[in-house]
Amino acid sequence: MDTSQDGECAKDDALNFLRATQLCAVELARIMLGVFKTALVLPLLKKAVGAVIARVDADGSGEVSLVELQTYCEGLLAPKDDDAPAAEVPLWQRMATGGHLDKQSKQKILGILDETQILGMIVRQAIQMAGCGGLDLESFSDMSSHMMANQLDLLITITPSLPDQNSAPEALKRVLELCRGFSQKVRDKAADSTECLIQKYFDFLDRDSGGLVDQQEFDCAIELMDPKLDPAVKISSLFKLLDVDGDGQITFSEAYSRLACLVDVVAELFMTLLDALEDLVTENETLDICEELIQEYFAGEAITFDDFPGAFQKLAADFLEVLRLMGVS
Repeated sequence: MDTSQDGECAKDDALNFLRATQLCAVELARIMLGVFKTALVLPLLKKAVGAVIARVDADGSGEVSLVELQTYCEGLLAPKDDDAPAAEVPLWQRMATGGHLDKQSKQKILGILDETQILGMIVRQAIQMAGCGGLDLESFSDMSSHMMANQLDLLITITPSLPDQNSAPEALKRVLELCRGFSQKVRDKAADSTECLIQKYFDFLDRDSGGLVDQQEFDCAIELMDPKLDPAVKISSLFKLLDVDGDGQITFSEAYSRLACLVDVVAELFMTLLDALEDLVTENETLDICEELIQEYFAGEAITFDDFPGAFQKLAADFLEVLRLMGVS
C-alpha cells in the first residue's frame, strides 16, 4: 500500500489497494465456486442420488417409478411428533428451509414466484405458437430474459441480508447503506448479461437433448416454482423432468445427469453475479464505499505504519460483528 515508501499510506494508495483487493476477491470466489462444484457438490450429488434411489426403489428393480417416488415423499412430508428440545439450526439448514428469512423477504419471494408463473404463461404461449415440437435456444433466449432476471432476484433474496442500520456497528452504518444500493446495481448489471445462464437453463429443460424445449418440459419446470401448487403435482412434475426417455422409470444415470444440469444452472447464477460485480468494480462503482471505509477507519489523507494495525483490527472486528448479525458466524 505504501507505494512511495515514506512510511505513510496515502488515501489514493489505499483506494487502489481496496480496488485491487475487490478484484482479487471476485476472482478467488470464481475459482472457489468452480472447485466447490467439481470437487464437492457433484461427487456428493452422485452419492446422494444413489442412496435415494436405493431407498425409494421399493421393488428392488434399480429404477424408481412415480408411485414409488410419491410414496417416499409422502413419508417425508408427514408430520412428526418430536418432544426433543430444539437444537440450534445451522445457517445452511435454515437457508435450505427458508428459516433464515423474515416475513418481508418471504413475501418478496412469493411475489417473485407469482411473477415467474405469469412470465411462464407467456413463454408457454410462445411454445404453442411455435409448433415444430418447441422452442430452440435462440427463440427461448428471446422469451426468457425476464425469467432469468427473476431467478437472480430469487437468489439475492434468499441469501442472508445485511443487518439493519440500528443494529450495525456505528462505523459501518453508512457503508452498509451504500452496499444495499450497490447490490441493486449488481442485480441490474447481471440481468443484462444472462446469455450463459439462459444456455444452462435451456440445457436443463431440454431433458432429451433434442435442441428444443417442448411444452411438457417447460411446464414441469414452471410448476416446480409455483408456491400454490399441490405437493403431489410438484412430485409428478419433478418425475417427468428426471425421466429422460419418458418410459415411466427413473434410473440413476437419468437422475444424476438432470440434477447435475440443475447444479450448473445454480452455479451459473452465482457466476453471472460475480461477473457483474467484477465489471462494476472495474468501472469504479465501488469508489464511494471504499472512500467511506477509509474515512471511518483510516481518518485523514494518510495513515502511518504504526496506526495501521489498530485501524485494521477495528475494521475486522466490526466486519465479524456484521457477519454475526447476519447469522453467518
